[in-house]
Amino acid sequence: MSPVTDDPWTEQWRLETGMATAWKPGGDWDFLSNGNHIAVYDKSLKSPTPIQIYRVVDGQPMRTLDLSSPRYIPWGINSTSLFYARGFVDLETGKITEDVWEKEFPTFISDDLIITCSDSRITCSAWDMNDGELSLRWSQKYPGSKARLWQNQHVGDTNSGYLKLQIDNTIHFISLSDGSSHNPQDSKELPTFIAASDGWIRIDRMTEATTLSPDGARTGSFSTPNPFSSHYSPLLITGSGFPTVGELRRAYESQDTSWAQTSVSCASGVPCTLNGKPLSSPADGSCMPAGPNLGDTQNNWTMSPDNRFVIIKRQAAYDQSAVCIIDVTENRTYERQRAIVPRGDLIIAVEGTTLVGYSPARQE
Repeated sequence: MSPVTDDPWTEQWRLETGMATAWKPGGDWDFLSNGNHIAVYDKSLKSPTPIQIYRVVDGQPMRTLDLSSPRYIPWGINSTSLFYARGFVDLETGKITEDVWEKEFPTFISDDLIITCSDSRITCSAWDMNDGELSLRWSQKYPGSKARLWQNQHVGDTNSGYLKLQIDNTIHFISLSDGSSHNPQDSKELPTFIAASDGWIRIDRMTEATTLSPDGARTGSFSTPNPFSSHYSPLLITGSGFPTVGELRRAYESQDTSWAQTSVSCASGVPCTLNGKPLSSPADGSCMPAGPNLGDTQNNWTMSPDNRFVIIKRQAAYDQSAVCIIDVTENRTYERQRAIVPRGDLIIAVEGTTLVGYSPARQE
């Protein structure tokens, strides 16, 4: 297997942030992006304008706003707004809306729906968002004392789907339409949940699996081969995107991936394959799964607009960590370290105090 050369993801721009120290995890500053806007912020919030907003114009970032301190560091971003613990900022006008959700915190952020939860004496609220304006959809109380505020998955659309929310050691499946909790399940053994297009697969102790409907109701069970002694499939994609529960079960139970348009197969101690062919990677690369936790990859991918690249980001897209890029036309992988993935054709990495934007070169 030859090493990877001729990386098709080329540097498009460099943005000097002007920060005093190099970026590092848990350091003095950070950045977020939705693809069209970039927010760079000083975590101390001590300067008069600790948040700078850049807009990507003609493929280059242009500084458009210097924001005064909203008293809290940013938590997330969508297409119109930058969110923090007590409110949000309009990315075009800089208007700050504060004290919207009182003692709750953003837990789920999309373009048209925001979920906020308190982290004790649990109350969660759903907010419809339209052109930067919020309206309350529902507010519900739940039993428990501590809610996990981030990396909460959902199945279905934002009107009628379900959010998987962990409170203490219990998983709740929250209806996005009315906030009702369905089929709570114990999570003390740290199960893996894999989101499908029509439900979930719960995996316990790596070999025991349960199929669930979108609201968490049990629909079946099966056993999987031990991933340490057999091949396993960390990434499976259909022509329409996310597989169904039934399709994933066929792959995990009997290793039948014939239905998948894109199938990555791995085994302990040997290189992974893509659609049955060896998958080349950089000589010093490590972006493919280091272990058989299927959820790490299956729950965390996006596709480039031309369907040539699958981008795997094992934490939230706006967390700065390693990004794995799979070129499905060339059976190769590429990597970017300390990066975020605001959209399928843009990766932003950090080098010292400089942000670097990468996009795939156009094919002639």
